[in-house]
Amino acid sequence: MIGIASVLERIACPNCSCVALEDFYYKIGETYILCNRCGYQYARELKLGPDRKERFEENEIIGFGCSQIVNKDGSTEREIFREPISSDTIQQFRYEWNKGTTNQEKSFLLSFENGIFTPLIGTPPKDFLKPYDEIEDPQRESIIIGSDGTISLE
Repeated sequence: MIGIASVLERIACPNCSCVALEDFYYKIGETYILCNRCGYQYARELKLGPDRKERFEENEIIGFGCSQIVNKDGSTEREIFREPISSDTIQQFRYEWNKGTTNQEKSFLLSFENGIFTPLIGTPPKDFLKPYDEIEDPQRESIIIGSDGTISLE
């Protein structure tokens, strides 16, 4: 039996060049990448084929942006989009944005299409969209592990 061990590292997102999180399981060769800016996701996973031989499967999702709602009580909800942001999604975000419990200064809806970020509602933090290679110390960005096991950068 192989013990599972991984290295979490911040890297330049292959899709938007902002800071992304890579989780590399070096003993088995699996890799996962998540960008909380553009929504890019990549997985290289070890699977058993029908012939019972191990093989790697790769899955890549090109993201379409993200949203963040910060409530006045400090709780935060983040979402990344796997498809273009619909008018229904914009309306739902606007509804949440206009609630009296939302901190509008820290909340935003951001689309990413054709290599361009477009703020749809609100404004992301100052350095949120800064390319990885322009950040002084990208390794200092906080890693947040949610109660549901999700991992994100802040």
